[in-house]
This record gives sequence, C-alpha cells and structure tokens, in this order.
Amino acid sequence: FMEIEQLDSAALYADRVVEISKDVDYDTGVLYGNALQTSIALKRKEYVKVIELTNGLLERKTLENDWATYLTLLSRRATALYKSGRSGAALELTEQISETSTLCGTIYCQDDATWVNYEIFKNAGNYSEALRHLEQNKVVKDSIVSQEKELQLQELQERYEAEKNEREILELKR
Repeated sequence: FMEIEQLDSAALYADRVVEISKDVDYDTGVLYGNALQTSIALKRKEYVKVIELTNGLLERKTLENDWATYLTLLSRRATALYKSGRSGAALELTEQISETSTLCGTIYCQDDATWVNYEIFKNAGNYSEALRHLEQNKVVKDSIVSQEKELQLQELQERYEAEKNEREILELKR
C-alpha cells in the first residue's frame, strides 16, 4: 500500500515537473520529468505507456550529451518491450545499450540489458545463450559492486586525509 502511495506522489511530482518545464520552455526539465514518468510506469507494469513515453524521448536533442539518461531510457524501453511480448525489438535495444555503453566507456545499464537478454533466451528455450547472458550479467553486477566499493574506499581515504590535515593544523597552532 505504501509503495502505491509513493508512486502516486511521484507521478504527481513528475507531471508537475513536465507541466512547469513546458510553461517556461525548459526542455531539460521536460525530459527529466518524462524520464521519471517512464520509471513510474515501469514500476506499475504499464509497459505500453513506457514504450509511448520513450518514443519521443529517445529522439530529443537534449539527450545528445547525456548518455546516462539515454541509456536509462533505452533500458526501460527494452524491459517494457520484453514484458509486452516484443522480444525481437527488446534484443535490438539491448544490443544498442551494449554498444553505447562501450562507446561511453561505462557498464551503465548493461546489467539490465544482460538480464533482459537472459530472460528472452531462457523463455525461448535457448538455454546455452541464456546461460551466456546470465554469466555476463553476473560479471557486470560484480563490476558495478567493485566500482561502488572503490568509490566508498576513495571517499573514506579522502575523509581520513582531511581529518588528518585538520589535526596537524590544530597541533601546529598549539
């Protein structure tokens, strides 16, 4: 029940962001509001709505330098296509996600793409291909966890160095 309430509040917020952004001719705000709407629709399992929303979003000039939002929208669209029974179109998008991620030097959204591929091949009875994508998904998820751990470690190291410098300054002032 609580999650439904939160989704309803988020949907109202997203609608308001789009409305206000259109009023002030702020295309980036419209884009992010629409991206939030796709996320909400995906959580609600409104796959047709996700597909409709992403139709226009993926062609916006605003996305030219925003690969993270672009990949996120591709990923949401691929999931919606798969869940609505359009596996072929979903596979094309997951390939595009993989290519774009590689060009950008990131693994961003590849976990979703490899999982969609796994599901498609598993349900089609192509278990060797499904296993290959499941293994890729594991590698990608492990890489993401590793990157997150590295960032946390780096943040702790920076915090330690800052505190150490503060202590040294206090010592020198005494």
